[in-house]
Amino acid sequence: MTRGIALVTGAVRGVGRATAERLARGGYVVVAGVRDLDRAHEEYGDPPGIHLVELDVTVPAHIRAAAEIATDFAGGGAVDVLVNNAGHAMMAPQESGDLGAARAMFETNLWGAAAMVQAVVPAMREAGRGTVVTVSSIGARLSNPLVGFYHASKYALSALSEALSVEVGPFGVRVIMIEPGMI
Repeated sequence: MTRGIALVTGAVRGVGRATAERLARGGYVVVAGVRDLDRAHEEYGDPPGIHLVELDVTVPAHIRAAAEIATDFAGGGAVDVLVNNAGHAMMAPQESGDLGAARAMFETNLWGAAAMVQAVVPAMREAGRGTVVTVSSIGARLSNPLVGFYHASKYALSALSEALSVEVGPFGVRVIMIEPGMI
């Protein structure tokens, strides 16, 4: 029996892959977004309940396509769970770090998550149900040398998630934020 439809970003390895696999074992149909579809097929094989889709959260066409595929699995209705996991880090001192690389990191870590919310949450709100899980970082609560750019992106992601919780909570949509440490 299907428990629902889940869309997971950044699902090729680590937390994203473990989340996709756990949701599938729990009865969800999982649309697992990955940047490199060929690599993901090699690493995953053909897992039951997991449908790999090309998804770079900085590419609007990928976002639309992944949301449409997940919506199709939901019979044209709302996705039940969105897991915003896509992200990456950079290490550099602020005084000499590559600002272009920092901006690119923000595009994925912050703006990519915001774009996924805009693609999926309106249907959740309309349906009166759904869950958004944001995978942030303990780095959203503290800062360390050489990872200030990364921490700033996670502080911002956590702030958006906290605001989203208040915005959509009255409509039956839950927002859960996870802030893991080193993995």
